[in-house]
Amino acid sequence: MDFDSLKDAQSGLGTGAVIVMNKQTDVVRAIARFSKFYKHESCGQCTPCREGTTWMNNLMDRLVEGKTICALGDAAAWPIQGLMRHFRPEVERRIAEYRAANGPVLFGGKLKKDINFKYAVADNLGANLVEPPRV
Repeated sequence: MDFDSLKDAQSGLGTGAVIVMNKQTDVVRAIARFSKFYKHESCGQCTPCREGTTWMNNLMDRLVEGKTICALGDAAAWPIQGLMRHFRPEVERRIAEYRAANGPVLFGGKLKKDINFKYAVADNLGANLVEPPRV
């Protein structure tokens, strides 16, 4: 086992790069446990980690429970994965241009100038989120 062999197998040298399982192992449940671990370990400060680990964990829970009926969930991410893989500098340039024109976007996707602080509530990261008025 060397770096090139792991690279050819589309793995790496980090934790969990090689996992030994026997034929009785339920691979779907095993990966679902990994997904739950990553969700639990996320500090929640960045969107890909906070939102991504939650979505992946929920997807794996549904898969283990047999609630998914197609591969749409996986396929829906492919265009965005391709965008980030092939055009990341373009995406980063657009984000920088937007920030320069509008200022930073707060947690929850709101611009600070658009927040009605009358309805703002603190989240677990200390940012302000807008809570819709109760009717």
